[in-house]
Amino acid sequence: MPLGLIIALIVGLGGGGVSVAAQGSLPGEALYSVKVNVNEAVENLLTVTDQGQAELNIKFTDRRLSEAEKLVVNGRLSSTTQATINELLDQHINEAQKRITKINLGNSIAAANLNAEMGATIEAHHKILGDIDASNSGEDDHGALAAFTLRLDNASGVASSTDEEIGAKIAAMNGVGMQEASANKRVAAQHKIDEVTNYLSRQGVDVTASSTSAVAVQVKAAQDAIVLGDTKATAGLYSEAFIAYQNALRLAQEAKHLGDAEGDLKIKIEDDEDESGQEDSLSIGFMGTTTGSVQRSHGNDEGEDDDNDNSNASTTVNGSLRVKGSDDQSNEDKGNSGSNNGQGEERGGGIQVDAEGQINIGL
Repeated sequence: MPLGLIIALIVGLGGGGVSVAAQGSLPGEALYSVKVNVNEAVENLLTVTDQGQAELNIKFTDRRLSEAEKLVVNGRLSSTTQATINELLDQHINEAQKRITKINLGNSIAAANLNAEMGATIEAHHKILGDIDASNSGEDDHGALAAFTLRLDNASGVASSTDEEIGAKIAAMNGVGMQEASANKRVAAQHKIDEVTNYLSRQGVDVTASSTSAVAVQVKAAQDAIVLGDTKATAGLYSEAFIAYQNALRLAQEAKHLGDAEGDLKIKIEDDEDESGQEDSLSIGFMGTTTGSVQRSHGNDEGEDDDNDNSNASTTVNGSLRVKGSDDQSNEDKGNSGSNNGQGEERGGGIQVDAEGQINIGL
């Protein structure tokens, strides 16, 4: 829509008052067309860079999913409003991912930042929609939520492929420039963790270590990722440190999305448990590739005493991350000595981390 026409519409609607009022509207309400076709159209026209367009469409993706969640929780989602959201959601996701792919051709660090932001949005809303579906949705809402979730699954698959491309380029950048980039990323990640923790605490969200909420789990995972990054930086592995710090930033942002949903929707999002009942207290994927639960296996599968330490533990996050212990490693090596996949790693997201914290990127 031409800028002149948009300005004429704003004037015709009585100036900025209507535009401001439209910001809180939902699909199906009178002012929603002003929100999307005027307010957001102006933002789009004024955003001229690829990075700006990626950021804007990620923000719009978050906004559409939040609107869908509010409609479902309040029993107001209809086939018409669902179709409206789905159409816009497809546009936002496709545009964001197209811009990220383009940016990665010349600036992998900027692309990593954007893909992590996209991943945090996808993963958080995937969990929120799942919780809503499990708690209070009817049969009609169940179908609608499944359609939204399918879109997020597809978007996650694209993000995972982009992760591999970005990760491969960053892994080859371990020079002086990468040392500075990883140091800057650590500062940004720690700042985001502190910012999110303080914000959620003010909102009354429990983010203490003893909490089993999904929000607290993500904050703890972000803090763990900082520790991993520090270990890699100390060893001079600055590309791997950058990846860990980037992941910390993503996990903290995901925690904020979850906390916002708890406040806006008046729901409590608990962390999932695996089949053994163990809480999913770790979620360290790479830049938005984790869309499933965390699964844990241990080296004492043969019935050893559970009091043994967890040095043989392995963790898989949706097939994208595996942390392996020394016994687990040696046992698999014995059975796979002739295989190019003898490490026994899970390759779904392309990133593996061994027991020493070594990050391996499988393409």
